[in-house]
Amino acid sequence: MIPQLPTDNLYKFMTLGGIVIIVFCLWLIRDNSDRLDQALIRYNEATGQYDVAVTNVEQQGDSLEKKLNETSTLIQEALKPENASNVAAAQRAIDAFAALNSEYEKAVAKREDAYKAKIAAKQQGFAFDRVLKRSEQDLLVARINLICGGVILLIGLGSWYLLHQRKQDRLLGLQVEAATNGLTEGKKSEMVENTSAQDDGASI
Repeated sequence: MIPQLPTDNLYKFMTLGGIVIIVFCLWLIRDNSDRLDQALIRYNEATGQYDVAVTNVEQQGDSLEKKLNETSTLIQEALKPENASNVAAAQRAIDAFAALNSEYEKAVAKREDAYKAKIAAKQQGFAFDRVLKRSEQDLLVARINLICGGVILLIGLGSWYLLHQRKQDRLLGLQVEAATNGLTEGKKSEMVENTSAQDDGASI
């Protein structure tokens, strides 16, 4: 007889309890994995934005240095004695200084963006570390509970079969054997009666 899940005794609750614990632990492991992946994605995004901001600051610094050299050259050109009355040279120096000031403002803004990106990356790094530590703790608890759930499940199934189902199987076997023996005895009696009747008929 194929064993079936218990439905009318205490071992049913042990078995079902073990299954519930196992399912919950598997869900907890999957949930921890998802939360860890999401935290890692946010951290990677923050570090990527910080890298982009640093690159922008470096590029802006190169542009600012170039503008500074151009402005310095134009100012030196305008300050030469032979260009003292050259309005065009002075205007070029003024325009270069205005462009330099604009580049400086852009550099300051991008430096602020880089600083904000750095702070955001640090915060995401701290958040990822917290999620990682909590995930490790939750996974340890989940593994322990998973083992406990498996033990409870095995105890429930084993106890149910050994203490409940096996007795029923044995009782059913005895009933089948008794019914078979009774049927055999009935056939024997019928054969004896038929033989006796035939003998009586022959003697007549």
